[in-house]
Amino acid sequence: MKSRSLALVLAGLCILLALVSPASAVPPTREELTKAYNTAIASFTKEDYATAERQFNFVLQHVPGHALSRKYLVEIEAKRKAVASIPAMEKELARIIVPELKIEEVSLEDFLGLVVLKTKELSGGKTVPNFVFRPSTPEMTERLVSLTLSGVPVSELLRHAGQITDTKFTYDKYAILVSPARSSAVDAETQAALDAAAKTAGQ
Repeated sequence: MKSRSLALVLAGLCILLALVSPASAVPPTREELTKAYNTAIASFTKEDYATAERQFNFVLQHVPGHALSRKYLVEIEAKRKAVASIPAMEKELARIIVPELKIEEVSLEDFLGLVVLKTKELSGGKTVPNFVFRPSTPEMTERLVSLTLSGVPVSELLRHAGQITDTKFTYDKYAILVSPARSSAVDAETQAALDAAAKTAGQ
């Protein structure tokens, strides 16, 4: 009687183990691994990093020495860290799409005013960028912008405007700083100091 009970218990355990890990004893085929890797690559290209990471890890689980899968996992981690370091305002502006915009020879100051209005309108008043010129001089504020774009994020509008006007936009915690793109450009205070030094030297 006892031996029969023991046999039933052992049989039950075998069935339970089979249900818990039915596929653990059967490694994936080469075709399945290839499919997983190709899915990972496609997902990585589409920036679906969660799926890509899952598939690369599946490959590495069965082929620990697969160098390309490890390389891609390192890239995924780097991209996640890069995204995490992007300021909140920059992320917001990258999500807001401007359906269409056409302007011709508008001053940079007026263009940024339009960007503020468009961003506020498209975000339902949730996002209102604050632009600060450094230096705030006519040479900076009156640079001309001409653009014809459609279906682009606000961040792309700024990038294009920056290229046209030789201006860079730096995302600070409370504002977007607008300054000359070239390192050779100097602000008003520095220019005043240089002029004073030149005047002194000429005396």
